[in-house]
Amino acid sequence: MENGFYEIKQYLSYEYLLDIKSQLLNNLEKDDTNSDSNHYNLKVLVFESNDEKSKGKIKGIDNYEQFSLKVYNNDYSQVILEKKTKRNNKYFVEEAYITEKECKKIMNNDIEFIKEIGSYLLFELYIKMNYQNLVLKKVVSLQRDSFKHKDTKIYLDYDIRTSSNINDFFLDNFKGISLPHYCILKVKYPDYFPEELNEIITLSKRKDNQSFHNYSFSF
Repeated sequence: MENGFYEIKQYLSYEYLLDIKSQLLNNLEKDDTNSDSNHYNLKVLVFESNDEKSKGKIKGIDNYEQFSLKVYNNDYSQVILEKKTKRNNKYFVEEAYITEKECKKIMNNDIEFIKEIGSYLLFELYIKMNYQNLVLKKVVSLQRDSFKHKDTKIYLDYDIRTSSNINDFFLDNFKGISLPHYCILKVKYPDYFPEELNEIITLSKRKDNQSFHNYSFSF
């Protein structure tokens, strides 16, 4: 979805999540893009700004951006730096890959090496860490089941855990603080919501639920 995508996110009870999961397994194709199966663990280090002026830009309702570092299934050989931007209700994602060593340097605010890499996205991160007080604030871990229908992706997120200790990012057996009442259904689609999905799942057709905590934006 290089041209951007729309997102619908909705909180679910765990019981309803299991019901939807059963419907998706019976009717849709599994999405194994990020794993050998359609189930995987996603762990995210979330950046936030300590600068009040920048916070408004990053967390504004209509247009904002979020930087994060991600790994799938505790595979630290390729850490993903992601910038997710929202403009006029549409989302855009840029990514760059870094090593575990480079990730640890960023976590320690040792970022001068970035100037030697030649990545535009990494250099943007460097600028914002230096001049907009962008810092790593929290770790979020979740389990995800992923499905697809044509160009539409459907995610079921559960067992969501969070920690304010950013060093927990490298714990394979991440515990954190469990958020047992948070299960999330997310649908990403390029232009139009596939109406045939209405027969499988029921959604509020509001593009982006603004009541979500800011950590959910990173996923």
